[in-house]
Amino acid sequence: MYEKFTFPFLLLIIFSVPAVLFAQQENGVYWKIKKDHWDDADEKRYEEFIISIGNALEKRQCRSVLSCLGSSAINPYRNSDPKDMRYQSDCADFPYYLRAYFAWKNSLPFSFAASMRPNSGKSNKRGLRYSVEGNVVAKRLGVTSKQGSYPNALKVLHSINGNVSSAMFRLPPQLDSDSNDSEHFPDFYPVRITRESIRPGTSIYDADGHVAIVHRVEPNGNIQIFDAHPKSSISWKLFETKQFERSRPNHGVGFKNWRPLKLIGATKIGDSYIGGRIVSESNRDLPDYSVEQYYGNSPDSLNNWKQAKYIWRANILSSFQEYLRYALAIGDLKFNPVDELRSKLNSLCSELQDRAYAVEIALANGIHKKPHPQRLPENIYGTNGEWEDYSTPSRDARIKVSFQAIYDDIAGFLEGYYVAKDPKIVYSGENLISDLLEVYEKANQECKISYTKSNGVSKNLTLREITKKLFKLSFDPYHCPELRWGELDQELASCLDNQDKRKWYEAEQGLRNQLERTYDAKMDFTADELLHTSKNNLNILGAGVSSVPNVEVEAFLKKSWY
Repeated sequence: MYEKFTFPFLLLIIFSVPAVLFAQQENGVYWKIKKDHWDDADEKRYEEFIISIGNALEKRQCRSVLSCLGSSAINPYRNSDPKDMRYQSDCADFPYYLRAYFAWKNSLPFSFAASMRPNSGKSNKRGLRYSVEGNVVAKRLGVTSKQGSYPNALKVLHSINGNVSSAMFRLPPQLDSDSNDSEHFPDFYPVRITRESIRPGTSIYDADGHVAIVHRVEPNGNIQIFDAHPKSSISWKLFETKQFERSRPNHGVGFKNWRPLKLIGATKIGDSYIGGRIVSESNRDLPDYSVEQYYGNSPDSLNNWKQAKYIWRANILSSFQEYLRYALAIGDLKFNPVDELRSKLNSLCSELQDRAYAVEIALANGIHKKPHPQRLPENIYGTNGEWEDYSTPSRDARIKVSFQAIYDDIAGFLEGYYVAKDPKIVYSGENLISDLLEVYEKANQECKISYTKSNGVSKNLTLREITKKLFKLSFDPYHCPELRWGELDQELASCLDNQDKRKWYEAEQGLRNQLERTYDAKMDFTADELLHTSKNNLNILGAGVSSVPNVEVEAFLKKSWY
């Protein structure tokens, strides 16, 4: 989500706080603060709240902010909400939205960063979401009461939707909190890589501007996450380290927990606190504050993030991603290739089903029936308007990375098991490749992905089919549903797209081939410009790539020489 307001307009909002956030007592809407701080019991209940949502998403019981929070079976606070309450959020808002909602329901203090400024003091063309040196908090909004008047919780949630963007996560990890400063402290702090610190409700920030929430850490160190998207859809999946790459520390990439808040200087009248200001603890008082995910945990690498070393039980590991898995696993980490493939294919199926849901939203709103714009957005991965709400280039790139990660993992497991005899790879069956193929075939049969064609006929797709045409799936919301799913030959006959849209589809092939989300590239090409670039093999940043990686794990297994 982009910063929607200019700084002067934010100041107008901030100085109008009583009008924006406060209301006379309205039953079920006003926010009383009955406890002046968050304690361990509150954090535990918040984890349980997150787990309830994550479990429902994992079981496919809900797929949107509305269907998750609007269900009393999932959201324990639903019955105390106004019946017509609207629940909405995107990826950056969602951690804030859930935290604020929980704080409201439990009468706890809450505040959030309402505007940011670049850490370097200089603006850049990429905006605060992609600032080179990260950001710092320029202004906060705090939920405090005045005598006879309490904050309107719905307006607080609405202000989060309006003010919060992923710029709020792009902060240098050393930023601290000062008890004398209730305006500029960061909302989150980076955590030590342990099972105790990375827990339900922990946020994960990606330098490409995406944010996810931890649902559960499995005994083998895998992390289940969920994330919101434009139009308030939600995805559930396994955390794939290749989707969240390391970056320079000032970008603030990685795992973050909420700073515990406390209300000071308030007066208790009756059962609630009036006045005061909200502060947080300093880094030195947070037992799990750590910058190890940026600089490693070796004394000789603490000043150079690019040379960071990660040591586990006296062994230097190859990467932070490997360290993450070891540190979060219970006991000695072993890899069972059969279990790993089964788990990753289940997660991949969930990602594809969520994509189907997102495409259906675009189709239901008739975006595919509109004329194609003459140019692409300035950057297809981060924009606004219809493209932001209904296109899927970022989602599709993450799905392609998941396919590639599965292929690479299986190739590595086979090499380790048959050639290197790696003791960390365990298997007790008779034929590893046969068992892996059996897992793939079962996933292919059980993974249900369907869409509605232009003629109204429902079409079912298998995992195998999508794998073969993965790089044909259109991210462009102006294309017919058949092109959105990469159909070819006779299956494409029902598509009603005109010649101009077919030209756009051909022109965008290089962008479909691309796994890396290049948010800093200028992409506002016409179809002819893209076609000219691809036909002449021109290496122009933002125009896509010509080659694709091998992601067909089934074919690899069938021809494996092991």
